Amino acid sequence: MSMAKCDYKGRLRRVMPAPAPSQPRILSAVLDVECAEDEDVVWHYTTTLEGRFVSGYSIVPRVGSDSLEALLSRRATE
Repeated sequence: MSMAKCDYKGRLRRVMPAPAPSQPRILSAVLDVECAEDEDVVWHYTTTLEGRFVSGYSIVPRVGSDSLEALLSRRATE
């Protein structure tokens, strides 16, 4: 779920919370990311013996009406 807010120029921005780590005792390097309405966040993960967590991100242009994450997950299931 994202929360919307405006930047200093009045443009709408979204705050995207990072997905939770696979184990509660693991701390993610990223908590949330702010992006524009026409941008999406692609999360970068690190997997260790203790579990998986978000270790970084990329901000990419939003593709059409679908988010890039939705397109990527759809391709992964095909």
